[in-house]
Amino acid sequence: MNSSNQGYSHPNRVIDPQILAEACDWLLDIEASPAILTSAKFEAWLRAHPEHVRAFNHAANTWQLGGVLNLDANSLDQPIVPPSPQVISIAERRPAKSLSKVLTALAATVCLLVFSLSLLPTTPASNNILAYQTQQGEIQQLQLSDSSALYLDSSSRVRVQMQEHRREVELIQGRVFSQVAHQPREFVVMLNQSTEFVALGTAYSVEKLASAWTLEVYQGVVGVRGGALSGTAPVHAGWGLKYQDNKLSRYRLPPGLQAGQPDWSSHRIQFDDTRLEQAIRQINRYSLQPLVLQDKDLAGFAISGVFNLQDVEDFVQSVEGLTQTRSVKTPEGILLGLPRGADD
Repeated sequence: MNSSNQGYSHPNRVIDPQILAEACDWLLDIEASPAILTSAKFEAWLRAHPEHVRAFNHAANTWQLGGVLNLDANSLDQPIVPPSPQVISIAERRPAKSLSKVLTALAATVCLLVFSLSLLPTTPASNNILAYQTQQGEIQQLQLSDSSALYLDSSSRVRVQMQEHRREVELIQGRVFSQVAHQPREFVVMLNQSTEFVALGTAYSVEKLASAWTLEVYQGVVGVRGGALSGTAPVHAGWGLKYQDNKLSRYRLPPGLQAGQPDWSSHRIQFDDTRLEQAIRQINRYSLQPLVLQDKDLAGFAISGVFNLQDVEDFVQSVEGLTQTRSVKTPEGILLGLPRGADD
């Protein structure tokens, strides 16, 4: 079998010895450097052919990692079954090594790897383009091959491409926070192939709106490039920049819960005398059921506190207590601000 061919991987077919040998090599490399498990190079090899997934699962299970590592092949449209009796002697290929050091790393990173693989584009792996996406209410942290970290906010989509002299993150939808690893290569977050936010080693967030965008810098300095915006002064840590209606406006970032990153990246949000209607609008970004304020007189009610974005119910209960109202769940959403009955 030629490992570069594309096609169906039969679950009971004997795995090509060469492919299985490659899988064993990857396992040994991962033992020496666990970060390889989430590297672009390893993901590209895994994506190149369905047999690579089956061979890697087989090799891992042979080393008694079956309970820890089980790559999801559903995204590759191929079934994965328990390994067949076929065995390759890993010890004959390289000196035997203990996997004790990598067990924890595999367990901690496998969920991230499975998530990444499930979102890879159909573009051939040779293009070195990876795609990631979050659903409503999800916030995901991704480790890139250059050691940079990306945080994807709820309902966001990005494409990532590592080039020889440039690292690109195209923001297609939503919001992304980048913790950029220091390298000579510039790190760029792009919008619509026209606007770029450039840094070498810093931390900043970019949000793409319907007809606007925001840039918030938490560490370092970020430059703005693209058309008439190319002359824009760089944005320093502690400042934000918003583009709307063909106008740019700068603003100070409010104090955060954790230095150097936006609150949402740690699944939290804080309100400080925030209008209730505005707080509900922000919570709705993460709620699977929309929150609807029934009593419009409460729109300007000031609310303060720190809330867990993964626990919308806690926010709802807080609103009930602060406003002395009740809420009701309906098929259309959660209705807030309803008057309490005599028994409430």
